[in-house]
Amino acid sequence: MLHSHRMQNHLFVAATNNSHKIQEIQEIFHGDILTPREIGIKDFAPLETALTFEGNATIKAHALLDRIKESFHTLCALFPNKTRLLILADDSGLCVDVLAGLPGIYSARYATLCQQGLLQDSCTNDVKNREALKRALLHKGFVASQAFFQCCIAYIIVELDSISQDLSQCIQGVTHGTCDGVVAVKECGEYGFGYDSMFYSEYDKGLFMQYAVPLDSNDSNPDCMAYGIPIQSSEYFLESLKCSFACLLPQQKNVISHRFQALLQLRNNIADFLS
Repeated sequence: MLHSHRMQNHLFVAATNNSHKIQEIQEIFHGDILTPREIGIKDFAPLETALTFEGNATIKAHALLDRIKESFHTLCALFPNKTRLLILADDSGLCVDVLAGLPGIYSARYATLCQQGLLQDSCTNDVKNREALKRALLHKGFVASQAFFQCCIAYIIVELDSISQDLSQCIQGVTHGTCDGVVAVKECGEYGFGYDSMFYSEYDKGLFMQYAVPLDSNDSNPDCMAYGIPIQSSEYFLESLKCSFACLLPQQKNVISHRFQALLQLRNNIADFLS
């Protein structure tokens, strides 16, 4: 991984104040990752208006760069020894097959979406989001479904002495990561956050296919069908689920997670620039 002695001249700022995400990034990168709040930028909450994870990650990265430009002189006074800025913006979520990919980009505010049918910008809390997901699954007649976590990370690297120049002078890109599994109404585990306690990356695939049924669909291609465990066949499969993401220690989760996969790509993409 990228160690702190290689990043000593770099100001590394993540476009989030989410402490859980910051902790995961810190543990994977082994470096000091600052939040907008920690560099004096208050009320950082750009509107995520894109329809993809990649689009929203890019929006957040550029929004943070714009805010940093506004407070550039203050930033230089706070960090006089830094010569290069690295901005990282994550957008991630859970995509459930039998729900046509939802919560997806609305994962952080899914309960609000379900309750009001509105795509509001305010976030709800993890417990309410998980309860909303359970209700959505049961409403479809399922207790479990194939699903995956997806993460996109947009990054911008810019020399601080040229930060006001055109973006063509920046190094920028997007990396991607996914983690496949099943999501279930059964929760277990005490670690993690978000939907971790409902997501199982390790499960008995043979048992799943034994009890799974396809969601009614007009698509006759079996490769495009969504499969889930119906309520009436739930007992044996739910009993087989023993280890959710929330059962994993951070160091265990961080070698298989969607965010790890995206950060690994990021590390490879920017290693030359940070050496």
